[in-house]
Amino acid sequence: MQSEIRCEFCELINDLEHRRKELLVEFETDNVLAFRRSDVFGEIRISLISKQHVDNAIDFSRPYDDNELAKEIGKTIKHIEDRYGRSGMELYTDIARQSNHMHCSIVYNI
Repeated sequence: MQSEIRCEFCELINDLEHRRKELLVEFETDNVLAFRRSDVFGEIRISLISKQHVDNAIDFSRPYDDNELAKEIGKTIKHIEDRYGRSGMELYTDIARQSNHMHCSIVYNI
């Protein structure tokens, strides 16, 4: 019998209403959630995650207009940039290996 792998991001998304005190939601769409933790000091660190599992990185060989997740991630990053500015912005991206969610970190050192 195969055990089900615990998915931290799915748990967060499914319990979002109860976790709003510890997470500061910056932006949300049907497919993307951007939040920062209220207990991080010395920098602004925003996590951007896909709300669903993805099989692989965004396929940038496809036209941008065909890729809804890429459009929503771009829209979310633009929203964060409009709020905090471009200066000092660092963007890191990966697919969280144990959860299969697209994950980006946007960091501003303050």
